[in-house]
Amino acid sequence: VASSLFTMFQCVTGDSWASSVTRSLLDEDSRISVPTALFFTSYMLIASILLINIIVAVLLDEFLATMSKARQEEKAKSAPLRDFNSLDPLLQVLSHFKSPEDLDASLQAIFKRLDVDGSGTVSFQE
Repeated sequence: VASSLFTMFQCVTGDSWASSVTRSLLDEDSRISVPTALFFTSYMLIASILLINIIVAVLLDEFLATMSKARQEEKAKSAPLRDFNSLDPLLQVLSHFKSPEDLDASLQAIFKRLDVDGSGTVSFQE
């Protein structure tokens, strides 16, 4: 059994199988039997197609993993390095002013909201 498996392995890998395997299959009068020829031909076709499919699948999987990693690294590089904090909505409102007067009016409206006790100043407790 081990010798048969090794012979089949030699056939699939192409490891000198023409000289050591096929020549020994010839009959005494140098003829190849039809069943043996059909068996090895079908085995070689099926095994080689299967082996090529496995190799292509492994290479494709590695390619997709590499591309996915490259895309993630590209996204990480292109993403802005910015912290989101509680002042972001305030800064967003202030960044959309049309004129200096509009900015002044926005700042005064924000200050009035923050000055809860109406003292004219904003303390830490407010």
